[in-house]
Amino acid sequence: MAKLAVDVVLLPSEAMMDQAIALNRRLLGRSDQGMILNKKDCLPHISLAMGCIAGEAVPLIQTILGKIAQRFPKLDLTAIAVRAVTSPAGRTVSSIEIERTAGLQRLHEAVMSKLSPHFSYTVSPEMFFVFLADGVADETADATADATANTTIDKAAISWVENFPAQSSFTRFSPHITAGFGQTDYRLGPMRFRPASLALCQLGNFCTCRRILAAADLR
Repeated sequence: MAKLAVDVVLLPSEAMMDQAIALNRRLLGRSDQGMILNKKDCLPHISLAMGCIAGEAVPLIQTILGKIAQRFPKLDLTAIAVRAVTSPAGRTVSSIEIERTAGLQRLHEAVMSKLSPHFSYTVSPEMFFVFLADGVADETADATADATANTTIDKAAISWVENFPAQSSFTRFSPHITAGFGQTDYRLGPMRFRPASLALCQLGNFCTCRRILAAADLR
């Protein structure tokens, strides 16, 4: 089976998803970005571990996530504020910054430690979720044969996956929910929420979570 670019994520509460989507809609009116968040196939999320896996490894990773989820209670997290930063590619990206609690750090490290033997970091566009020109997901085409549909995968998305261990893990872990490109005056004060699930998602362009491959509820 083909390799997949994936992200193990925490899925926020419904209320926090609503906040991220509202921020995304505000940003959409101010930029030409193609990231349109929703609760079906472009999910707001907190990234815990990115990498590439063989498609046949999904059941094994489902089992590993289930065991991790049994060890961790549902976490009380706090969204601190909306932050805008300039990416290495020179684009402004707005995100909801999440407080890095001890419990969240332990969960991130557990996911990285348990899954790193199954991840690789040689990334190519055909590993991302394939969309045809009309925006409809191609559920049947061979990913390699349909690689021309992936020529629009942003180089920054590939870079994020390739460099996740060195730039975004362990002491460099910086929990957040990416909302889109650009900057806005959208305000979000401290907001507590409780994510309920871990999920393994296949990544789409801009490292969006396009489809859930496996999931496990925290205890």
